Amino acid sequence: MTDNIVELLEQWGAWSRSGLDNLSYKSNMESIMHKAPIVDVTTCRKYRSVAMLNDDDAMRVNEVLIELRDDDVDAYNSVFLRYYIGQKVDYIASNHFTRIKYGKDSKRKVSKHVVYQHLARAEGYLRKALKCEII
Repeated sequence: MTDNIVELLEQWGAWSRSGLDNLSYKSNMESIMHKAPIVDVTTCRKYRSVAMLNDDDAMRVNEVLIELRDDDVDAYNSVFLRYYIGQKVDYIASNHFTRIKYGKDSKRKVSKHVVYQHLARAEGYLRKALKCEII
């Protein structure tokens, strides 16, 4: 595994999107992903090519993210929307967190800095959980 948590999350996202259906294996994360809302692809960032995680490392990241979901759902949602779905931070703030906090038609908006704070908490959580495993 890499010691760069952002790179690790990008690798996990690539692994998660890599078509697990043809392996006849169903992960916990895959079942969650199939329940995700339909995404407007114009709001998503383009993925850069990243090295794929091996299955064992990716499943360990999955386990930690599921623990994160139970502890801090906003941090988990930020990671999921950013690294799996590929949404931009501005879009996550205005179309996810703003709708939750203020409602769909509100003139008030959640700042993108709130999303960055959620992502930082998630990265710290992942770093702490994997500290013995990160090389």
